[in-house]
Amino acid sequence: MNMRMKFIKFLLVVILIALPLSSASANMAAPFGFGSSNANLIVDPKNVLEVKGENIRFEVSATSIEANVTYMIVNSGKDGTFAFIFPVLNTSLVGIKYNFKVKFSQKEIDYEVKTPDELSSLLKGNSEEIEKLTSFKDEIFLDPLTGQEYMPEYAIYADKEKRFFVFNIFLKKDVVTEVNVSFKGYPGFDSRRYQKDIYHYYYILNVRDFYKSFDDVKIEIAYPKTYPLKSNLEGTISEVDDKKILTIMLNENFNNLSFSYMEGRISKIGIFLYKSFPFLYGEALGFFLIFFVLPLVLIAGVGVIIYFLIIRKRKIRKRLKL
Repeated sequence: MNMRMKFIKFLLVVILIALPLSSASANMAAPFGFGSSNANLIVDPKNVLEVKGENIRFEVSATSIEANVTYMIVNSGKDGTFAFIFPVLNTSLVGIKYNFKVKFSQKEIDYEVKTPDELSSLLKGNSEEIEKLTSFKDEIFLDPLTGQEYMPEYAIYADKEKRFFVFNIFLKKDVVTEVNVSFKGYPGFDSRRYQKDIYHYYYILNVRDFYKSFDDVKIEIAYPKTYPLKSNLEGTISEVDDKKILTIMLNENFNNLSFSYMEGRISKIGIFLYKSFPFLYGEALGFFLIFFVLPLVLIAGVGVIIYFLIIRKRKIRKRLKL
């Protein structure tokens, strides 16, 4: 029973992304040991693993985000195999494999993919602990045009496709080891605030409790110059070719990352028209055109044709009288 309690304590590994009102993806991997894995059971991994540096780069496009994360990890304990769980929400399949790769010392390694049910079974159904970690109460939704925090009106995705990528790494004592994770995910979106969608993304950063130390986190968010983007974490913005890059440096006392963006800006006049006449946008516009505008156009067209026919007949009659 004592071993079980220890097992539950370091269950705090499941780091999952989820926009409660939308989809999202990403996350910081955390060390974990479980009995059915080939990894040794780690009683308290946070006392032996140190992250000497983490570089995260997001490449933002219209409806997807490509992420590349590199960790420099040192095992200050004994040589051993550690299992890591890396959750991704709404990632895609490429052929028969997911759009996910993990490299250990520059070599690609295998991983297992678990569904939430499979993971719960593997973790012996500690649903209460998992729920604490997947609620993401610190997630922030930002208006990319104003920078103001807001709450979207309704949930877009009630059912989120969650996948947990599990991989094992052998870490030697006191050796700096590079671990790289890359994947493609799909952000959530809010289609009600403006005539253009606002895309939301959430990423777990604060996993320091799992490690002996966690230092020097660098985040880069690269996005098209035409995109307005706001983040809850401050940084500096530079420009390279047709992109802007938001660079955020974190050393201590940082929160998890939330950022929102949009495909291009909207003029104040455009926002006014959308707020004042919402029926002119989206699906409502199609119904409006089909059931109101189209009949009026047809009636007007028929009227014009009849008018010209009448005028023509009158002209012909006048010529005949002459």
